[in-house]
Amino acid sequence: TVQEGDAVEAQAALDALIEEFEATLPGDILAFLEARFDGADLLTLWAVELAIADSDGYLTYGNNFLVYYAPAAERWSMIPWGPDQAFASDQAIDFTAEGDLALACRTDVVCEAALQSALVAVLDHWDSGEFVAFVDAETARIEDDCRTDPRSEWGDYGCRDALVALRDWVRARPAAVRAELDP
Repeated sequence: TVQEGDAVEAQAALDALIEEFEATLPGDILAFLEARFDGADLLTLWAVELAIADSDGYLTYGNNFLVYYAPAAERWSMIPWGPDQAFASDQAIDFTAEGDLALACRTDVVCEAALQSALVAVLDHWDSGEFVAFVDAETARIEDDCRTDPRSEWGDYGCRDALVALRDWVRARPAAVRAELDP
């Protein structure tokens, strides 16, 4: 847990959150998430994990995240880290979540609908072109260094091919996800 202040207080706050979550009735998970987190931000975070096919994140393995408690706001935030296994697979979006909060959300009809709505918003932003332009600019920026790095095990062509594969994946992923949303 990440929190300003006393470690004992931080653990007590986390324990209280867990206890409240465990007492939450099925059907009330979205209300719990909205009361204890910024619900829209949390669902957007999870939607991004789905969109980028993060195969090692909170939804898929219940790891690579931190939580932060802001005492003044009395809200929790989930902070992702380590998305090194994203942007490459054809991971489906319809799977049993591993993180307890996400699992509860994905098994609750109202919460799952809100998550899918957040996912559509992420895809709409992705399709606006800003994200694709960013990926194009960043891959172009690093390409020369990547291709000439003597430490790279990929070599000149391996780097070039990986960057092309990333650009292609970024262009194709929204349609693949939308196809799963609207079978």
